[in-house]
Amino acid sequence: KEIIEKIAEERKREFSSGPSLKNALRVIVERLNSQETHFLLELIQNADDALKDADEKNLRKLTFTLKQDRLIIQNSGKPFDTNDVHDLSSVGDSHKGFDQIGHFGIGFKSVFRVCDYPEVYSGGFSFRYNATDETWIVPEWLDVLTEEYNNVPATFVLPLKEPNRHFELIKSQINQLDPRVLLFLNHLRCIESNGITLIREDLNNGTCLLTHNGKKSLWRIYQTE
Repeated sequence: KEIIEKIAEERKREFSSGPSLKNALRVIVERLNSQETHFLLELIQNADDALKDADEKNLRKLTFTLKQDRLIIQNSGKPFDTNDVHDLSSVGDSHKGFDQIGHFGIGFKSVFRVCDYPEVYSGGFSFRYNATDETWIVPEWLDVLTEEYNNVPATFVLPLKEPNRHFELIKSQINQLDPRVLLFLNHLRCIESNGITLIREDLNNGTCLLTHNGKKSLWRIYQTE
């Protein structure tokens, strides 16, 4: 809790120093990802980054659970530490390596297209952000019981701004997820959501087996230096 409060105070000071940060965030939220459901791809990329150091026993899995009023995202990557909270609460100031997709720490901000109060539960941290006052990246500690989220390393909860409309939009996009997205990721190997299962299995000589609800296809990946 003390870490969250310290980062929050730092961000508040930055916001109070002038309008530059708020204006930059407004541009990012409103214009960078004009399609409301683009954030799904950003969360897939974030999960891939979180799995960078996963061992062989890790399921390398991302789950979307869509409810009528919220979307719950869970991945089996590394639990949050102080650096992760700092990165999520920043813009362009990231501890991720250059070999990770989400290096600049901007992608998560796209969730504000459909959610005003995104919640994060990971590594003993439980906090949310508030978009209604246009501070966006000032974390707020949540004194809530999180037993239902403790079974996985990282859980993000997105209460939907417009539940009926956003439910249908997100449902449509999830249903259209192409298993080939797994070919372009470094670590994530399984995506599940409301009856949909996408799996990538790495075989020999750069060959991958993709499975979409039981339907299989074989692919070869070519890499250049």
